Amino acid sequence: MTAALPRSLAEMRDKNPSDMGVCSSVASASAAAAREAMRDLRAITCVVDDADAAISLAKSGPSKMVHSRRPLEGVPVVVKDSFHVAGLPRWHGSAIHPGHLSNADSAPIARLREAGAVIVGKTTMSELGLLASGNNSQFGDTLNPWNPDMSPGGSSSGTAAAIAYGVTPVGLGTDIAGSVRLPAAQCGIVGFKPTQGTIPYAPASNWRSAGPMATTVADVREIFGVVSRTDESDQWSFAYDFGDPSTRDGQAELEGLQVGVMEWPGYGPHMDAETRELFERFLSLLSHAGARLSKYAPGLSEADFMELDLCLKTRCEAEVRAAPTERRSKLLPVVAQWAASTPTRSAADYYDSLERLSARAVHLLAASSHFDLLVSPVMGIHQFPADRFGPDTTMPLLYHTNYTAWFNQTGQPALSLCMGFSATGMPIGVQLIGRRRKDEWLLDIGQRVEELLSLTPQWPRTSQNARTPMRGTE
Repeated sequence: MTAALPRSLAEMRDKNPSDMGVCSSVASASAAAAREAMRDLRAITCVVDDADAAISLAKSGPSKMVHSRRPLEGVPVVVKDSFHVAGLPRWHGSAIHPGHLSNADSAPIARLREAGAVIVGKTTMSELGLLASGNNSQFGDTLNPWNPDMSPGGSSSGTAAAIAYGVTPVGLGTDIAGSVRLPAAQCGIVGFKPTQGTIPYAPASNWRSAGPMATTVADVREIFGVVSRTDESDQWSFAYDFGDPSTRDGQAELEGLQVGVMEWPGYGPHMDAETRELFERFLSLLSHAGARLSKYAPGLSEADFMELDLCLKTRCEAEVRAAPTERRSKLLPVVAQWAASTPTRSAADYYDSLERLSARAVHLLAASSHFDLLVSPVMGIHQFPADRFGPDTTMPLLYHTNYTAWFNQTGQPALSLCMGFSATGMPIGVQLIGRRRKDEWLLDIGQRVEELLSLTPQWPRTSQNARTPMRGTE
């Protein structure tokens, strides 16, 4: 197996210094690890040749640029299959698409390249991004490196699994109902869905956002700083003002913070026993740090979820209709059954659902406006088998996104962190939600919480012979 790679950008730079940023051997080792993750976890769709990575490094600017305009010089990065990466195939997680080579980079990919990052591979995702799991018809079920019998979450399943496996400390996913935060929680890493519009990503959407994923909040912040620039390809994107870090740090304190605690949103799975135990311990830590905790009950209902579900079914139908006729039957059966489970709806019906979702989002923003921060578990039931789309397969596909999906509707930034481990060693996540356009403040709070939790995970390793996870000793 490939030797252990650094688990953070700081460690990577310390162990592999170069006057051109991170030395080229790191990208080569990362590409080799990506091939292993492809074999062992089905987490990678394609790997960029080492030669291509070396060419990218050879084109780097002088060393004085490393910490200014090219802060990621030589850093290997993996990105979700949903992104366009020039010259690489894109399936969008489904065999209904032929995997055409992309002609140009999506805006976040272009920003990464401009910063000197080396794209070492693309990662698997769930079918059309419509499952909060690792199931897809093109590559099979993506596996969780902590336990390959379990799901890595989704839809950014491959990025989370690859980072936890050790391919690279950083990557990019996308999030429409929790698709960055859920797999981050299930794989024990950090995932960030920013305020909608801070990261340009075409086609423009007021639901979906690209989001950084990493092993630490500091690394998520660094990637966010690179990709959060407005771009004309996304007409709703805006230039994010990072402000003065010295003034930000003085404002992001836990003491006196008004925190709304969302124990259950009103529908969907409740917390299982181990999630509740860790969440209560987390709340105790916040309280001892001086935060003022109050109950936040958004009062969401099954009817609210059905509006969301119906809109996602419409999105699914549109994408399948756009696929080549001869490939449509390749759609993952569980997705095909779900999409067909609702009678045909008119464009007016779809518009009505969008309007009701918008009204609900406005209500949620108003109801939480007196809180500085909201906290919740990322999901109620922290794990489920890799071959299932959720903890309860009798329910709709995204029913277990009840804690995450509504912050896509409100546009608020939301951060997923590991708050501890189950008795069997599986990660369990906590979600921090901030006010719109307070992304940097939320990341500051995230770092405070990270310090408070003070976890030192023994990252999983995968045995080349046994193909079962082995705890590392880091």
